[in-house]
Amino acid sequence: MKRIKKIGVLTAFNPEVFRSEYLTRVLAGVIEALRETPYQLQMIFAKDPAHAEGAATLLEHEHLSGLLVLSWRLHQCYREDADKNAKLPVVYLNDYEPGVKANMVYCRSKMGIYLAVKHLVKRGAKRIGMLRAPGADSLDAQERFRVYQEALCENNLNFDESIVRTCAYFFPQDGYAQTMDMLKNTAQSPDALLCFNDDIAFGALKALRDSGVECPKRIAVIGYDDIEKGKYASPALTTIRQPLETMGAEMVHMALDLSENKMSGGVQREFPQELILRDSA
Repeated sequence: MKRIKKIGVLTAFNPEVFRSEYLTRVLAGVIEALRETPYQLQMIFAKDPAHAEGAATLLEHEHLSGLLVLSWRLHQCYREDADKNAKLPVVYLNDYEPGVKANMVYCRSKMGIYLAVKHLVKRGAKRIGMLRAPGADSLDAQERFRVYQEALCENNLNFDESIVRTCAYFFPQDGYAQTMDMLKNTAQSPDALLCFNDDIAFGALKALRDSGVECPKRIAVIGYDDIEKGKYASPALTTIRQPLETMGAEMVHMALDLSENKMSGGVQREFPQELILRDSA
């Protein structure tokens, strides 16, 4: 019996995966790229290491031609075992770090954060706050916070820890809770908020509305990713666009080229970002 060719997608064993438009847009690009090929898509959901079978066993069992990893920082044991399997082409999404040898498709946060801060300064913002994401498992979260501080300094603005909050996770409820806390417990509110992603920004927008704070007149808001819902937020969300579908498709192209020996490994491909101006900033 002829074996079916499969490309695997490894992500977290978490229902939040299906609530994240960031991930579903990447997956849309993956599926579109695979449609006209003989390869099928195999979804693999990785549990926490303490409750999961060994990654090497799982990968051998799936008989994959390539693996696309969407949450490798959260599942380091899977990355380590996948990297040891030289026969399996593995491509990672984002969380770039200088000197990385893995195959990777990514955007550099520095470009996006600088675009956002430059725009806010041009609008006259003096106190630019930030809603961070948890950084322990995300290099992107760490880099965006670091670059945010650098961009403030380069624009002669002070970094004020009182207008920075770290969200518990990456969703609207987290942005809402932290914005409410900032409004209630900060002596001087920011005049702009830079958010780790669009979902956190949606929560910030609702918190401002519920508190009677006009956006962008009183506090401007900028998100990150340019997911579809941003067009229909109130006000429509200004954001930094990552070309998520294109990045998902490129992950497939890289995995197939590696599998079919059309290129050697250790390839990193960077995608540009752009500022999408709408009503919130």
